[in-house]
Amino acid sequence: MKILMSFVNQYFSTRHTLAVFDDVSGNAEWIFTPNLPWEQKGCTGLCSDGQNIYVCYQDAGLVTFDRHLGIKHIYSLQLAKEPHSVQYHGRALYVVSTGSNSIVRCDLGHDGDVIDERVYWTMPGATKTEGDVFHLNSLTFDGNGRAGATLFGRKTDGSWQNANQGCLIALDDVDEPIFSNLRNPHTAFASSAGLVFAESGAGRLIREDGVKVDLGGYVRGIAEHDGVLIAASNTRRKISHSLGKWQRTGSLEDGDNDLILHFLDPATLHVTQSRSIRALGLEIFDLLVVDAPDLPRYSMAEAAQSRILDVENYIADMHTRLTDEHARLQRELSQEKAVTRQCRQYIREIKNRECAFYAQIIRNRWKSLCMNGSAIATVALFGAGEYTRWLLKQVDDVPGPRIVSIIDDRPTDGCCIDGIPVVCPQHAPIDSIDAIILSTDSAFAKLSTRVAACYGSHVKTINLSADLPDGPYEKHEVNHARSRC
Repeated sequence: MKILMSFVNQYFSTRHTLAVFDDVSGNAEWIFTPNLPWEQKGCTGLCSDGQNIYVCYQDAGLVTFDRHLGIKHIYSLQLAKEPHSVQYHGRALYVVSTGSNSIVRCDLGHDGDVIDERVYWTMPGATKTEGDVFHLNSLTFDGNGRAGATLFGRKTDGSWQNANQGCLIALDDVDEPIFSNLRNPHTAFASSAGLVFAESGAGRLIREDGVKVDLGGYVRGIAEHDGVLIAASNTRRKISHSLGKWQRTGSLEDGDNDLILHFLDPATLHVTQSRSIRALGLEIFDLLVVDAPDLPRYSMAEAAQSRILDVENYIADMHTRLTDEHARLQRELSQEKAVTRQCRQYIREIKNRECAFYAQIIRNRWKSLCMNGSAIATVALFGAGEYTRWLLKQVDDVPGPRIVSIIDDRPTDGCCIDGIPVVCPQHAPIDSIDAIILSTDSAFAKLSTRVAACYGSHVKTINLSADLPDGPYEKHEVNHARSRC
């Protein structure tokens, strides 16, 4: 028996998405499809009309193969979004459009080419703009033409995290599911003994008459040939692509991940044989028994080696890309550091110029206090903070009024700054000064209010920073004024 298998989510070995396995010889061979007009990530649904084989490609299109698995036609699907299952029925293909919650009918030409595409059925309650909200994923037609499909159920809370409301439905009676409350159902299949499907999340096959068999793992992909039912399961599938969460479907003691083909009696669903095909991969999606007289030609080890080489090449390519990206980021970082240094230097220069400009203004205004017939000969500075120390340094060599005292609300007894006594407002020699200088470049209103509260409005106050933008300003040599307490 020769079994065609599709694999999804093959991001590390994108060529290895379709393989033929011979259960008699144990040989396997990859079917490569170069030069497709879309990015290859995996293959999904498989079906045949007896002459041609049809394969859906993940998120992309449809390819028609001949019985020797040579490419005949390539078609980019227009209406089907995120195609999953595909079925041949009544001289047409029916593609499960998971991304639009619908089934698309593709009419075929005489040679198996798609000549038309139209929406055949849409899940009731779905809108055109919602995207995948039911995860409709498989379709089958029984001998009476009855159509059955599997879906996860409506997405809740914007995610599939709690998707346990899956069901098997008949398209003509959606309101009465054949089975409900299922965990991730897939692969509805019309077997010789009745409709069967995989409850993937529970690791089992279920027939419509209620007969069940536990296979373990994440079950997906069913086929039948000569009275033998075949199903595939990943014994410990790590992650659900649709759910986007980790799936622990086996215990840690079960060993490594494995991909197993189970051969069953359709009438009883008893497993007659199981065979590991792990060397081909893990993310299997669908199965189809094919004729393919000349295939497969290689041993399982050779088929596995082909995939391993692709994975190694991918890793090497990613290492090169990451190395190049790291070098590029290092260059950009060095450039950014150089620009940052230049910016900091420029900012320092601007601040130095601002400092010098502001200091010169204060020096000029201090000098002007004794010019032009001004009667200001003696002053007191209100405030004994950092600004006062800076101011004393700036006016030390500039002609101007004599500073009698420095007034501060919390002076230390006997404290002086550059020989000038620091006193509280009550002890300031107000009668011997001509004006009070507000010794600040930012808290003008606060100090002005405090001076008025202490001495009344008749005391002349001077703001040396009047008409300048609000400070504080950059100041150098702040600590040069000498304190003595």
